[in-house]
Amino acid sequence: MPHPTTTAVVLVWANYDEEYAGQTISYTIQPGDETSVNLPKVTLSGAVRPKLFFDLYSLVGNEAVLKVLAQTPDGVDHLVAQYDLTQTSKNGWERKLVDLSAFYRRALYHCEV
Repeated sequence: MPHPTTTAVVLVWANYDEEYAGQTISYTIQPGDETSVNLPKVTLSGAVRPKLFFDLYSLVGNEAVLKVLAQTPDGVDHLVAQYDLTQTSKNGWERKLVDLSAFYRRALYHCEV
């Protein structure tokens, strides 16, 4: 009598290769994977029209949503921008600008992208 076998199924959300410094780097992203980039505490006192700039790399067919949060000294996270990456129309880098004028004259404990 044959023994039953167990087959593991791993759902892959995105699988792609990227050239970096002359080498091919493979990426596998699965549903539910998360990442964040944190910036140090900054004060916006004296800033005129404060903004956060960053470059975002996305691929057509991306199924993610990118949220940019700013945390104030009271520990509250504020959603300051949100990007629906399903709307990506071409592969590559795009410069993003986030207006932080709502935090004029306040300290930000960190921004999380």
